[in-house]
Amino acid sequence: MFTRKDEKRPLAANTGGALPWLPPDANTKPLEFLAYAIPRAGQDARSYKHSVDGFNVHGEPLGANVSFLNYDGIAIFAGAFERMDPSDAGDYVRCLSDADLDRREREFFSAFDKGIPIIFLLPASHPLSPYQTRPLPDIFRRIAQIFGIGHSPLREPHPRLVSEVPEFKEYIQRHGTGYAELSVPETTPYKLTPICKQDGHHLGLALADKLFILPCTQPANELQVRDMVCEAVAAVIAYRKRVSRELPAWVGEFSFSQEAKLIGDADGLRRKLESLETKIAAYKNFKAVLCLQSDPLVEVVVEIFDKFFGLSLVGEDDKIEDKRLLDAEGKCIALFEIKGIKGNFDRPMVNQVDDHRERRGLLPTFPGIAIVNTFRSAGSLEEKDQPPNSEIIIKAVQDNVLLIRTLDLLRLADLTERGIKTGEDFKDILLRKTGWMKVEGDAVTVVKK
Repeated sequence: MFTRKDEKRPLAANTGGALPWLPPDANTKPLEFLAYAIPRAGQDARSYKHSVDGFNVHGEPLGANVSFLNYDGIAIFAGAFERMDPSDAGDYVRCLSDADLDRREREFFSAFDKGIPIIFLLPASHPLSPYQTRPLPDIFRRIAQIFGIGHSPLREPHPRLVSEVPEFKEYIQRHGTGYAELSVPETTPYKLTPICKQDGHHLGLALADKLFILPCTQPANELQVRDMVCEAVAAVIAYRKRVSRELPAWVGEFSFSQEAKLIGDADGLRRKLESLETKIAAYKNFKAVLCLQSDPLVEVVVEIFDKFFGLSLVGEDDKIEDKRLLDAEGKCIALFEIKGIKGNFDRPMVNQVDDHRERRGLLPTFPGIAIVNTFRSAGSLEEKDQPPNSEIIIKAVQDNVLLIRTLDLLRLADLTERGIKTGEDFKDILLRKTGWMKVEGDAVTVVKK
């Protein structure tokens, strides 16, 4: 790991003023920028230092034992924490390191509050599946969500961008290919500076003169990556030097009483917003059962059983889609088949539940439940909300099987959260009823034909 010669120097010690950060001049040391988890060749995980007039860039790999707060600025490629992971359920964008991502997200906001500039370089990104579950797999996606920054992929790249900010002209001319349109809510409390536009759409911007989102080409090699990062850093330093209203550090020793109160209020609101965003993301995760199949579907169904009904489903040794419900003594009291299918319930689906019972040597009357995400590729809720065919319901009754659509499961979860139904009500249906569990409005019925 590279050890900085001036490690004892407090890099961002200046806490007075709106931008507690000073650009370099003849009387200051070079600024130290961290290029974190930038693209590398193969498995290269070396640390390096690249010196430019006025600043140094320290390249550190994902998971490196460094802190954002020990640098004067940060540069990260959007997508640095994620990879495309093919699976039976389709392509997923997965996080390379959840623990490191959580740490860096926390450090981001500490750095932002201290006025440390953070640069996101935005190449073409992996599209998230509509059923992508929480948490978001990359730091840029998370920060964009919290700040309300929309980033919609363009139909085709825009390679000929023009910078509206002179300091970024050289960077945009050399590296500015736009792959995504950016949007910021009109209600944002932060100063918005458009850096480059195309047909009236933002493709690069700055918020509060601290968060910079710059379009960039897909880097072809490490030399191009280095040049891209260095020119972005140089542009940010030059821009911040021009717009900075930096005050001496000692000014921060004076504080208005109302100012301190507002800072405390802002911190409380930020924590409350983060809590609300987490809760909202949880609901989005639960609704993913309307699109998922295979392992991801099973995982979310298990979460719903635990969160809303207080019921724990445990797995079989050999089949991820087979689950069991146990009583307080650990005895199996019901069997489950959990699947996502393109169409509606069919006879083979009902037979699978019966085969599951037979494999375990259980009687045909033993509770067997099929939880199925029917019409998983539907284009609308109306298209998805189709009942099982009556002949399939009749067969389910004959074979002692309970059919549950994931849509009905979500509706029952909502009723339970509202206090209209309880987990015990659901458990009673699971253990005693056969047919189709239909949830409509505030009513839950089991259809027999």
